[in-house]
Amino acid sequence: MYISVPTRLDSAQTLEFMGLTPDKSKALYASRQHRQQITHTNIDLQRWVIEHVAYICADILDEDDDWKEKMTDAGIKQEISDALMKDEHRVIRGVQSLSEWLEEILETNYLALVDMNARILQELAAPPGVHLRGGAGEPYTVPNAPGGHLALYKSVEIRRCEGCIAEDGSVNLARLESLGPTDFARRGGLYFTHQIWVSNHYSSLIRDACPVADRLTVELHVPLSHLAEMKVWELKFEEDNFKQLLFFSRRDEKYPKPISQLRASHGIIAGPIGHCHNRAFGKMKSWTDITEKHQLHERETVVDGKGNEKEIVKYGRQWVWIGENSVEQLEEDCRDKVYLRRPE
Repeated sequence: MYISVPTRLDSAQTLEFMGLTPDKSKALYASRQHRQQITHTNIDLQRWVIEHVAYICADILDEDDDWKEKMTDAGIKQEISDALMKDEHRVIRGVQSLSEWLEEILETNYLALVDMNARILQELAAPPGVHLRGGAGEPYTVPNAPGGHLALYKSVEIRRCEGCIAEDGSVNLARLESLGPTDFARRGGLYFTHQIWVSNHYSSLIRDACPVADRLTVELHVPLSHLAEMKVWELKFEEDNFKQLLFFSRRDEKYPKPISQLRASHGIIAGPIGHCHNRAFGKMKSWTDITEKHQLHERETVVDGKGNEKEIVKYGRQWVWIGENSVEQLEEDCRDKVYLRRPE
């Protein structure tokens, strides 16, 4: 794929590199220049673009809405629209709104441009502060999780990995924490999954939409003794507690007292992954409106021992460290047990 790289960061060409069409890039850059002149202020180029796109796509709630038409209205390049709407990404696409996906894609491309010179130099080697073990085209050097440990995964952009693993093996996971509202927290939370297929789905969508993206999979080998010490709140989809926690977290509303008390008494929450973004939860009248479609799942055809094909449903699950103390204890217990590698 041919990618034109701007020679000047503050230019209309940068907007095109981020993911806008040439015409929209010129128009949006000109409007930003005009606004700066009349307000005598400096307007951040990245935020100007993202806020424009988020505003245009704000009313897109779910898969029943026309995502492609709205991306055309926002001036998103056809290749990004096509990549985002690939059928193979249908499973993971529902975990975020259209505006959230586009914000991540635009930001990823912008950061890639900022780091372009460094990325060229790093093509054959990992950047300082990122200790990459294992990867595509290389011998797989990440060991299997030892006995008494649980392997967990998270797909992230390479910049967020810098400083994650120090030379002495100590770990800093703060850069991997999410912003709120999320499934189990109104603010923050450190999310992982023990299912590599979930992590790979997310990574695959971003790579398709952002050819310049450089993503890694963070792999933790968590001692089972850590899980026992921190107390895990195990949740199932059919439980009222799960639906209430998901509902009030995603709506950024105060938790009912029993839910708040349960959160406070556990350091980790393990449960299904929500498959509907925050605006859709905002339309719900009650947590009882949450149905099967609101959890991440994938249908897969498998062959049994007799050679017969049958369809199974896989449900995505996640592990979430929701308190500062629990995250700090995870960092201590996972010293020399965190790996960064290329996605499968």
